[in-house]
Amino acid sequence: MAAVHPPRGTVHDSGGATKPRAQFPPPSPSRCDDRAPPSANKKLGYRAWFGAILFLEYALIRKAVQFLRVNEADNVAIEVSKNNLMAHPWFSILINVVTDGLVLWFLNAFPGVKECGVTRDTNKNRVLLVSEQTPILARHLIKMITRIQPVSSRLLGAVHVHHGYTLKQTLLMIVSPTFFNVAFGGTDVRFLSAMAAVNVCAALLIAHFNWFAYGTFTEVVGPAFFRQMGSGEDFYQIGVPVVCAAPFVFAFLARNESVKNGCDLVWRANSFLYFGDTNTVVPVAPSPGMIMRIGTRLRVVAERVIPVAVVVNAVAVANAAGFPFKNGQVGDNVSRDGHAPQGVLIFALLIASVWVPTRTVSTFFSTPKEWRAFNENARAASERAALSVVAPYAACTAAALSVAARSGSFHLSPQDVSNLAFYVWLPAWGVIALCATAVGPSPGPGRAARAAFVGVAIAIAGVVAIDDVAFRAACDIAFAQLRKIAPQVLLPAYLCVMHASTVWGVCAAFLGESPSNEGWIEANAAPAHAAPGSQNHWRVEDFEIDPSRFELRDVHQPL
Repeated sequence: MAAVHPPRGTVHDSGGATKPRAQFPPPSPSRCDDRAPPSANKKLGYRAWFGAILFLEYALIRKAVQFLRVNEADNVAIEVSKNNLMAHPWFSILINVVTDGLVLWFLNAFPGVKECGVTRDTNKNRVLLVSEQTPILARHLIKMITRIQPVSSRLLGAVHVHHGYTLKQTLLMIVSPTFFNVAFGGTDVRFLSAMAAVNVCAALLIAHFNWFAYGTFTEVVGPAFFRQMGSGEDFYQIGVPVVCAAPFVFAFLARNESVKNGCDLVWRANSFLYFGDTNTVVPVAPSPGMIMRIGTRLRVVAERVIPVAVVVNAVAVANAAGFPFKNGQVGDNVSRDGHAPQGVLIFALLIASVWVPTRTVSTFFSTPKEWRAFNENARAASERAALSVVAPYAACTAAALSVAARSGSFHLSPQDVSNLAFYVWLPAWGVIALCATAVGPSPGPGRAARAAFVGVAIAIAGVVAIDDVAFRAACDIAFAQLRKIAPQVLLPAYLCVMHASTVWGVCAAFLGESPSNEGWIEANAAPAHAAPGSQNHWRVEDFEIDPSRFELRDVHQPL
């Protein structure tokens, strides 16, 4: 008879009884996923973070180099400039680039290389060569070492002297990267403890080398710095405890649900402000209701907004020229001879600026080609329709004001011409451009940026046509402060374009433009004559425009 053996995984005790064999506990899920490659969004976050820091490093070094050049050119503190001359200022940038590149490699986030920093485990799964915390902590250590004053000065090429840091600068320099390290690296206790130790060492070294800052010329720069630093006790009483506790505080906040919800709310609000709704990148499903809404809004722009803007421009020109006639006499700024041809031309251009948009709206989507284009790409078709309505207004009104400004019979002063260009035509064009961008569905970031650029370009062209002298003067000022002027013009234009359609929709809902449950992205029921199984489908051939009411009607329905 065959022997019966006990199952595997059991052992015999001294009395002959069997008991289960001791088993190893299953590995922790967090430890299993410790070396999992980061997600695509996290890789993008790493690249954005490192790129922003590199740009900041570049800006600081460039500012320091320009400061030294100005000092040398003006012979101001020339001794300081010579002793603190940067022999190789870009070597520090090279160190940062190499460090960030290696860290991105080990994080599987190096651009263009999909398999960098990864290997295969026993189950043939892709894992990182090291955990994410290791390269993040190594980068933090290298960054802190390069922030120490003598090391930083050596990397920049200044061998005779090093600078100093105030307490506020030290906290900003240590705490801000600590936050991102915790946000990306996790909340492991050993990781947090190591980062706290690095922070404390960096703060102590910075406080120590502060006493030797500006050593060879303390009479020039040193007194103001040492007065601000005082006795230096704040570094030990405030700075060291703050940088030591910062990793653990950030880790606690990262685990707190209320903080997570608050951060998520702030992120969603900023995302909506700068990038719009998530539906802005979804292809819009074209429908007859959408065509009705676009046609209604275009008609409002062409028949109400544009005429008001034209009247404002006409009144401004008349006021600057001295119209109307007083006591049967011509205004002070208008000559008795030769003003009729220019006046007729200005009047004709203003009439054309109203008639051409109205005529364009009356033929809205009247050809099968336009219908086909709308069915293929509703956003692009609505943008082209809006541009075809407002572009003639901009061209005709700018031409009319240009004729008035250059006419010898109106005798407009340069100040009057500048007022017409910057305070009359430009605001009117801004209002009409916003109304035009609100005609179609809300655009995505790319379309909004393009529409903002086109609107600003048309505005510049119109102002140049009206008053080129004042525009050249404004350009001289703008180029002198280009970094400030460009964001102040393009960013507001981008935000206005991004949310113009939403604002119009909110206001139109109160005015009864459309039912509240009708949106841009909708699935309309198929007509009664549609083929079976063709739900949510409509054809161009099934509808036509009623010219008397400017409405879409089903061709199969009786009049």
